[in-house]
Amino acid sequence: GFTAYMLNKIRVYSIPLCFIGIAVGAIWQYVIGIRKLDVHDRGLMLIVTFVTIFVICQVLPLILAIVVKGFRN
Repeated sequence: GFTAYMLNKIRVYSIPLCFIGIAVGAIWQYVIGIRKLDVHDRGLMLIVTFVTIFVICQVLPLILAIVVKGFRN
């Protein structure tokens, strides 16, 4: 019960935080990265990192629900 509650809270709060992180990464890559190439790569890595975190935070509660539902039947 507690694990499901915490995963739900993480799922809810990860959505705005990841979108903010993706926006910051896009700004670093496309706005600041035009002038500085080292920042360009850092922006791309930020985007990839936050998309990965977003996918993990959204899929983990689904996997937990499938596993718990499978063990109950």
